[in-house]
Amino acid sequence: MEYLPLIGILVVIAGFALRLRVTVIVVAAGFATGLAAGMPVVGTASAPGIVDTLGRAFRSEEHTSELQSPYV
Repeated sequence: MEYLPLIGILVVIAGFALRLRVTVIVVAAGFATGLAAGMPVVGTASAPGIVDTLGRAFRSEEHTSELQSPYV
């Protein structure tokens, strides 16, 4: 089992330790995990990339409620 894709967990811990915004932490952890796993940044029709995966997750109903501002 390769442990390099678990680098996203370290990014989350470091982001919370630095008191960054949660959205920035999640996107940075997603990019770090995707790059460590060997995913392309922008995918093709046969292999989705990191941007495609994040965009699909953002577009879905269940994930957009997490990104809304509590001040609205």
